[in-house]
This record gives sequence, structure tokens and C-alpha cells, in this order.
Amino acid sequence: MSDTRALDSGTLSYDQSAARFIQPLTTGQHGEERALSPNAESLPDELDLFQGFTERHLRPLANGDVQSMLIWAEWVRYHLRAAKDFPRLIREAEFNYLITGLFNTHVALDEHRGRIYPGIRFVP
Repeated sequence: MSDTRALDSGTLSYDQSAARFIQPLTTGQHGEERALSPNAESLPDELDLFQGFTERHLRPLANGDVQSMLIWAEWVRYHLRAAKDFPRLIREAEFNYLITGLFNTHVALDEHRGRIYPGIRFVP
């Protein structure tokens, strides 16, 4: 099964066999890493929420930037309001990966504000 979500700034595509690229890793009680196994229904729902978040709150802006932790916190709040739980698939590392890919940007270090995404504006 394949699906493609078109976003304002790019395209996010996934299929069930490639879902592991956004599966978060957890650390077991003995220090081993293990992947969570979300159910198949949760993947499209969370990606739909992510698409809604990016369409509503993020805009490309050539001479602007936004703190990475600001939009991460806003994503978590958006997800908590809509799904009543913490994001299970798109955690912080996956969020950074998706944002940098969708907006064709990178994470830069600002000496006063910390990590930022150049070229993105947050719209409350």
C-alpha cells in the first residue's frame, strides 16, 4: 500500500514496508535499542496530523528562521490537542528529519537562540 501526502513545500511519501524510517527507537531496560511497532492505522493518522500542522503553521521564508525547539513544542501541542496523546511515530529526531527534507533546509546553530531552521517561518 502506497500513499503520498503533498505539502506546501514538498512531498512526503510512505508505504507500510518503509514506515520504519519514522519509527522511534526506545531503549529497553537493559540498554538495548528496540523499535516500536505501531499499528498500521496509526501511521496515516499521524501523517495526516503532521501534514495539517505543516500546512497551518509553517511557511518558507527566504530571510527568516525559527528555533527548532519552538516548532517541535508546537508540533507536540498540536498532536496532543488532536489525538489526545504524545506523538508515537514522529518524535524529535524524525521531526527534524522531515522538516529539513520538506523545506530543503538544515539545522543551524545560532549563538543566542540555539538550533534554528533557516528559511522557515512559524505562523501561530
